[in-house]
Amino acid sequence: PTSTTAVNPAVYSKLSYDPVRDYAPVSLLGNMVLYLTVSSALQHDGNPITTMAQLIDHAKANPDKANYGAMATGFEMITAVLSTRTGAKFVTIPFKSTAETMASLLNGQIMIAYQDYNSLAPQTRGGKVRPLATTGSKRSTELPDVPTFGELGHPDLFIDAITGIVVPKATPAPIIAKLEAALVATMRDPDVVERWRVLGQTPIGSTTKDYTEII
Repeated sequence: PTSTTAVNPAVYSKLSYDPVRDYAPVSLLGNMVLYLTVSSALQHDGNPITTMAQLIDHAKANPDKANYGAMATGFEMITAVLSTRTGAKFVTIPFKSTAETMASLLNGQIMIAYQDYNSLAPQTRGGKVRPLATTGSKRSTELPDVPTFGELGHPDLFIDAITGIVVPKATPAPIIAKLEAALVATMRDPDVVERWRVLGQTPIGSTTKDYTEII
């Protein structure tokens, strides 16, 4: 996961591994973007909050209620940058699962939740939640009306939650090549592609070279 190859080395001064020194990347299997989401019931000055600007204004006006649900360090990182940029301070509320976070968003315990498309889609269709921004580098095909953080003036607020396969650095090159070919072929299989999309992820199946550059 992203935490192993990118987040942990950035936030911990001491780790038992180094992703570049100790791993031989094989293939990036897929990625997933997240959406900054609020409850449709959330209002500012008597009006439903429909934009990031309104959310920031509301958070500044109600600092005692400004918080967000976090299940991973990446959520904390992106919110910390958002707070620094906008001056709106958000308190971290830790959760163990997406379902818990969504439930707390719906009952008003938290102001913001970061959700993947599959988690928020049923609630969006039911009009219960409203995604205000996506962490992707471009708008998603599933929610094309939701702007990216880049479009909203924050080009470095970008999270690409990736899932890939790595092996120990000493793994022989022919073995890595064989694994790479098998994984690339697997990620082209229509049944596998469909299953990944159902999980809210974009299937990729990259080359070893491309995955190494990403890490």
